Amino acid sequence: MNKIGFQNFRRFANFPEMEYGGITLLVGKNNSGKSTMVKALLLINDFLKSKDVSSFSFGNSVLEDANIVTFDRAKCKFSKGNFIKFSYETSDFHAEICISGLDGKTTAEVQTYILKDINKGFEIKLEPQNNHITFSTKKGKEKKVPFENDINIIIIQSQIDDLKNRLVMSDLSETSSEYIEDNTTIKNLEKKIKEIKKIRKKESSSLHLYSFSMDCDTKRSFFEIFNDFFESSILRYEDRYHAIQKGKKSDKEFENLRGFKEDFFVINKRFLDFINSIDKQSQNYLGANPAKQSALFAIRDKNNALAQAINEFKQLGIEKETGNDAYRFVDNWMKSFEIGEGLNIELHAGEAYEVRILSEKSWIPLADKGMGSIQAMLLIIRLACIIFKSKKYEKQHTVIIEEPELNLHPALQSKLADLFHEVYIKYGIQLIIETHSEYLIRKTQLIVKENEYEVKPNENPFTVVYFDSNEDKQWKMEYREDGKFANEFGTGFYDESAMLTLNLL
Repeated sequence: MNKIGFQNFRRFANFPEMEYGGITLLVGKNNSGKSTMVKALLLINDFLKSKDVSSFSFGNSVLEDANIVTFDRAKCKFSKGNFIKFSYETSDFHAEICISGLDGKTTAEVQTYILKDINKGFEIKLEPQNNHITFSTKKGKEKKVPFENDINIIIIQSQIDDLKNRLVMSDLSETSSEYIEDNTTIKNLEKKIKEIKKIRKKESSSLHLYSFSMDCDTKRSFFEIFNDFFESSILRYEDRYHAIQKGKKSDKEFENLRGFKEDFFVINKRFLDFINSIDKQSQNYLGANPAKQSALFAIRDKNNALAQAINEFKQLGIEKETGNDAYRFVDNWMKSFEIGEGLNIELHAGEAYEVRILSEKSWIPLADKGMGSIQAMLLIIRLACIIFKSKKYEKQHTVIIEEPELNLHPALQSKLADLFHEVYIKYGIQLIIETHSEYLIRKTQLIVKENEYEVKPNENPFTVVYFDSNEDKQWKMEYREDGKFANEFGTGFYDESAMLTLNLL
């Protein structure tokens, strides 16, 4: 689970940290804050990848979908403070970004950027406007070492379980050489697990408690700042060490630097892990763009989402290898959404694509299909392109989809849940979905029940968050084992159909 929170952003003076996971569905009335959460996520992701951590951009071309543009449009109108604060958390790291700016400006100044290692207690605090950086460790309460997540322990435990099951199922005598050999192997493996746990525990408690600061050029990427800071800290330690060797008295600063040097390799690995994880992340925003019924889809028509999706599909060459996952995905879901049994895309004069669908043994233009089929085709092709890129470039994709149910009748709205379930479970692509579809939500409940996702040790990939516009509150809907929700939605969602039925009586 990741978390996101913010203060003084858009309509929220304070938006407490909210969890989102594999398939997160955001529901609630219009203007309740669903899009605000999405915009914040897009902005944070853009900043974490930026080449200058001293500046926070609202006008970057990749953020056109956020539609904020300037600092004053981003700032909460109900707050007196001239700042916005964002927080972002993964399982390992917590980031906080505090910015301030001027009305009408497309960028804001980053006042503080704090990155905390949740597991180890490391913290880097950047103050870009002062070219100042502080590094510290906070021992505090040690987090329990998650032995159950250690891949080495998991593999060894699996070997132990296999051997134990084999002994139980066999007719071997306890005095036989084969039984004694397997039993000895089990004991040796169990001893190995104990040794690994001992090492992990020692690693988690070997850190020193210290803090020190220095001036540096912070108007660069986090990676560049990180490298220079680490090199400068080690050189600084070595200078102090030689001075002490010559008779200078040791002091607190030297002790801090020495602690840093002793923890250097652990610290270096942890923050490189963070940088690499951010680099591997890719955010994809699929806005609620009504598809157009066009005979030809012009490559240059940037306002036609389907034309752009078709062009990307062709440029990636997905249809050239019919055995790849992305092509099979399109083929399967075209049939599932009752669009057709085949797809043909032809380029005309290098300017526009003609898309034809095999339907009842005839090839007909996609434009002649209903709006529901065209809209579903747009979503399927977009997702296929992301699946293809995730495999080819080994990126961790998060896809944000706005109102995917547009123009779909109830049965197909329900089928969207199956589509998203496959995209996450089979291809590992995270999804955040803004929706008003009761049918989509209800189908997730059925999937949870059928797959026993709320029965341990299973993990439920679905998270539903309700946004209440009346009180500016959000809450996570809790699934029960039977698929029903343990708590209630706010008014105007699940209760609406029941109210209409009562009014008819």
